[in-house]
Amino acid sequence: TVDKAAESLLAEVFEIDMYANHRQHIEENSNLVRKIRKNIDGTRSMHYHVGKSLTVLDKRLFELWYSWKKINASNTGSTYMVGFVP
Repeated sequence: TVDKAAESLLAEVFEIDMYANHRQHIEENSNLVRKIRKNIDGTRSMHYHVGKSLTVLDKRLFELWYSWKKINASNTGSTYMVGFVP
């Protein structure tokens, strides 16, 4: 179960473009790419392009796309759809 409101939970998931997260990426992955694009074409989506250093010789590139939508159902209240594409 989740103890937070849906809006708060989605805000925490989507708000990764903070200075502390950027500094942590620099410390752990040196100069590997980290690019975050939000609200692509006016949608509630985020494209996350990041390089990770798994070992000294093994570096990987990851691309993720998150999207969500709020649906107002007349008899059940608000419902949220969340999509994730690795």
